[in-house]
Amino acid sequence: TGEAWSEIRYNPEIKNAYRHSSNPQPLHTDGSYIPSFPDASIMYCVKNSDKGGETIFIDKEAFLEILEKDVPILKKQLMETEVVHERSGDKKISSIIEERNGDIFLHWNYYCVNKENSEIKEMIESLFDFLGNNKAIKNNLIEVHLKPGECVIWKDSETLHGRNGFEAKNASERYLYKSAFKVKK
Repeated sequence: TGEAWSEIRYNPEIKNAYRHSSNPQPLHTDGSYIPSFPDASIMYCVKNSDKGGETIFIDKEAFLEILEKDVPILKKQLMETEVVHERSGDKKISSIIEERNGDIFLHWNYYCVNKENSEIKEMIESLFDFLGNNKAIKNNLIEVHLKPGECVIWKDSETLHGRNGFEAKNASERYLYKSAFKVKK
């Protein structure tokens, strides 16, 4: 949006937008489709639901280890196959698991992948299913239920994050601010 902060606020009147819904949000990275996306994110809690709504995380080391153990062929495909992520006029082409300068970076958002390329469709569906249903992935998730005034900071391309579903009756029952910033090394 060009703004420093974006709202992650429950609003049942806004349809088809995870940041305004109470649905579980699948694991992803925020910068998957923005070439110049900063490398860190922060989320600050104004108000959270009483039941559910935990932000979930899995770091790249745990993700890669589980992937290598359970489906090494998929890991190889994810490292070797370039994928187009695009949304709102932004577009980035890279492998989902990118090796660069001896480090590994993740670029993943199922809903931003251009699925017109039939050659990658099976790979994308396999990863989506793996992240949502693999027992080891579920057992390695870190769940953070933020309280008002608390925040969480993470490296976007080194951590997959999402959200557990939650119960809400009124707009703004879960209300967070989110921003991204560059960390100098």
